[in-house]
Amino acid sequence: MPRQAIVCHETAPAVGPFAAAVRAGELLFVSGQVGQDPVSGELIAGDVAAQAAHAFVNIRAVLRAAGKTLDDVVRVGV
Repeated sequence: MPRQAIVCHETAPAVGPFAAAVRAGELLFVSGQVGQDPVSGELIAGDVAAQAAHAFVNIRAVLRAAGKTLDDVVRVGV
C-alpha cells in the first residue's frame, strides 16, 4: 500500500526522519504532538494544562494539512 507523508508548516518541524502524519490508503496516522511553539521550538510556558491545550492546537494544524478536522478522528491513544 503506498504511503504519503503529510507535511505541516504550522507546527515545529519534526526532529529526525519523521512526518507530522502519514496517509496509508484511506487512513491517516498522526504523529504524537507536544505543546511546542512552532516559531521558537520551545515548549509552551505554563503548566501541563497549557501544554496539553497547545498540543491540540498542533494536532488540529496537522489534520488541517491533511484536509481533515477533529470530527474525522476515530481513535486516539495517549
